[in-house]
Amino acid sequence: MAQPVSLIRTPFRLLLLLLLLLPVSFLLAAAVPVAVAVSVGDAALNTFKALSAGAFAGALSRTITSPLERLKVLKQVQSSSHKYDGVVRALARMYQEEGLRSYWKGNGTNVVRIAPFSAIQFVSFDIYKGVSDTHSRTLA
Repeated sequence: MAQPVSLIRTPFRLLLLLLLLLPVSFLLAAAVPVAVAVSVGDAALNTFKALSAGAFAGALSRTITSPLERLKVLKQVQSSSHKYDGVVRALARMYQEEGLRSYWKGNGTNVVRIAPFSAIQFVSFDIYKGVSDTHSRTLA
């Protein structure tokens, strides 16, 4: 029989996990501009890199915030019993009842939904920024 998880220890484990993932996300965010360096001759390759970087960034951000998204949905559909009170206690209860994998239930659907959106948004920003920069140089 599984031992019950302490409500005091579980939030600290979750906090530790988030603190370990945060520097990784900053390192990846710093690497994205390097991967999308603009060179004049390789426009198609740069667009592909930008699409890939945008999709990866969107998938990573959705995966990191997935536990909070799942908690939001659980709080929205809960009955009047107030089973999930407070963020930390609710995350601990989710872990107690369903285990660590419960934090990422439904994440695959979110990633499939957000990756194309983020990729197109990332490429569009680069394209319109280039157009804006070119336009502002011709006005000066």
